[in-house]
Amino acid sequence: IDALAAAQDGASKVKLLKLLRVTRVLRVVRAITMLRQLRVLLLTIIASIGAFGWSIILLLLFKVAYAIVLTMVLSQYILDPSNDFDDRKWVNKHYGDFFTTMYSMFEITYSGSWPSLIRPLLDAAGYSYAPFFLLYVTFVVFAVIRIITALFIKETLDCAAHDVELAMEEKKLKASQYSEKLQALFHSMDYNGDGTLSFDEMEAALTDDQ
Repeated sequence: IDALAAAQDGASKVKLLKLLRVTRVLRVVRAITMLRQLRVLLLTIIASIGAFGWSIILLLLFKVAYAIVLTMVLSQYILDPSNDFDDRKWVNKHYGDFFTTMYSMFEITYSGSWPSLIRPLLDAAGYSYAPFFLLYVTFVVFAVIRIITALFIKETLDCAAHDVELAMEEKKLKASQYSEKLQALFHSMDYNGDGTLSFDEMEAALTDDQ
């Protein structure tokens, strides 16, 4: 009875050790997965630095060109005393000089609030300015920014695909190393060198202290 109880206790300990080992493996796998995602993110950021810099320069050129033209054109409206004072005050607040116009163009380009900055201006200064803003919103805000976004997505997918390829190559290398170790183990257990492993050779290998 004592021997049976001891055997059951030993079996329970073995099961517990196996469960702990599986839990540890799962934690390692989860950590590796998180690190892989972080690695892909960092590689994508590094790979996109060049495209990001050129996209910022391109959008900056558009904003500067529009800010210069708008400041020059709207200055006449602001200085005209025949126009409504409150409208002139609002236009001067958002388009009174180059820097305020640049900030307004920044909001129009990136924040998505272009109706709140364009509609009041058209109501005040006239809808003759509408084609000017329609061209900017259609070409820059709609087309160019989406092209840049698609470029960043492409960089992300390329980095992820490259990371998957590296992971597959690493798995193949580990599998090859594991296969070589198994072959070396079976060769060491094959005492007579006939290429097969008999029950006696298996038993002898299991009882060998080495």
